Amino acid sequence: MQLSPLSARSLVASILLGSDPPTLSGRSLVALGERFGYNGGTIRVALTRMAEKGELTNTDGDYSIAGPLLARRERQGLGRRPRTIDWDGAWEQAIVVPGHLREASATSGAQVRRDLAALNLGEVRAGVWMRPANLDPNRLPSTREAVAPHVWNLSVATIPTSAAVALTAIAFDLTTWATEAELLLKAIENSHQQLEADSLQPRTPGSVLTDAFNLASASVRHLLYDPQIPAELAPPQWPADRLRQTYRSFEHQLRLALRLVFADLD
Repeated sequence: MQLSPLSARSLVASILLGSDPPTLSGRSLVALGERFGYNGGTIRVALTRMAEKGELTNTDGDYSIAGPLLARRERQGLGRRPRTIDWDGAWEQAIVVPGHLREASATSGAQVRRDLAALNLGEVRAGVWMRPANLDPNRLPSTREAVAPHVWNLSVATIPTSAAVALTAIAFDLTTWATEAELLLKAIENSHQQLEADSLQPRTPGSVLTDAFNLASASVRHLLYDPQIPAELAPPQWPADRLRQTYRSFEHQLRLALRLVFADLD
């Protein structure tokens, strides 16, 4: 599986998003960046720009995620461990207020679409977003608050299963998501084996460790867009749960590898 290399900003964001707590010293981030093949100056520039944009805070040389990255961390948590509820056949529906976005800027319209997608709704027709009501209705409160002025939120009563399956296929591109998930599963299995055989000595950007980190980041991104549909509506062999379980094991192995790197930096 061919993955695009992370930019310096994406590398910093990924490292901090995967840290608990999500705080590291600038010195550690620069050293880690160098281990992953980035010039120290490039990482410092990325840190400065991210702080200026409100994505990071800098307290005595320690950088912590802030603003949109905090919201992304919450979303990532739900992607890895969804908060589902028993599904009674009902649906959530959000209708973009007619004419509202035409009067707003293109940027705000794009943000509304991103917010609705972040809430795991799918667009069934222009301005109409829906999903099965099997997720915590209070999920991502800041995102819900941001999108609230732009949409009408409605509840749709139970519809026949056959119609619900068809509507799910319209709302979400299930085939594309599942295909990408299967590719990630195969890549993770291969990376597992390479990490186990690797000595984790200092290496080049094309190293096993760097590739594993890029793969982990790609897996987290993909889980962000899992539609998290009820089992009754999922296609056969739906890979979402398999990808989550496989990723958790891979994440544990990668954390152990990164601990060795941190120890080497001290």
